[in-house]
Amino acid sequence: MNEIYSHSHKLPDGKIVGKKRLISHLSNVLKITQTQFYPGVAFKKSNIIIDTLTKFHDLGKYSSYFQNYLLKIEPINIRLKVHSSIGGIASYNYLKSKDEKLAIICAFLIFRHHGDLISFDEFPKKFDNDLLNVFNNQVNDLKNRISIIEDELLIKDLSNFLFFPDKKNIRKFIRIWVKKNSDIQDYFLRSEEHTSELQSHSFISYAVFCLKKK
Repeated sequence: MNEIYSHSHKLPDGKIVGKKRLISHLSNVLKITQTQFYPGVAFKKSNIIIDTLTKFHDLGKYSSYFQNYLLKIEPINIRLKVHSSIGGIASYNYLKSKDEKLAIICAFLIFRHHGDLISFDEFPKKFDNDLLNVFNNQVNDLKNRISIIEDELLIKDLSNFLFFPDKKNIRKFIRIWVKKNSDIQDYFLRSEEHTSELQSHSFISYAVFCLKKK
């Protein structure tokens, strides 16, 4: 596999070919997303989320499963061609030691960026045995091009973040956060330099909208 594509198109003769390289697509997503925020207000946490989302949300498209599906190359595995869950898991592991709340938010957004938002309480249920099987197959596939992905996404030691997290820990953290340690500050993403605030629920919905628009 020489080129990795995000999108494809059909030629007049019916042949399916790559339309846009994945790295170009990700760069465009970052540029588009950055322009959605008023430049006079710098949201520290939203910048972290934007960077993580753009790096990880299409990670699964690097797999041969997705590329085969995109270019209609046999064998095509419909279950393993899904691309959002592996990126969500990797983003969670990437951020967890820095800020577990942001890790949960980013994983949640990436998991749901092609669907409707669900309650945070429902999110841990996604980490079932079926997802574990899909994840393991995709990780084994991505090992063949880890160095390419690291170079394109500017992520050092990506393999360190490609492991399946403990569902119980995620469920426990969300339960304690939402039901016991919820705070009004959790509802806002506050600017470091201004008093302006952005409701996180609106931000999350808008972030998903931006990813869907790409």
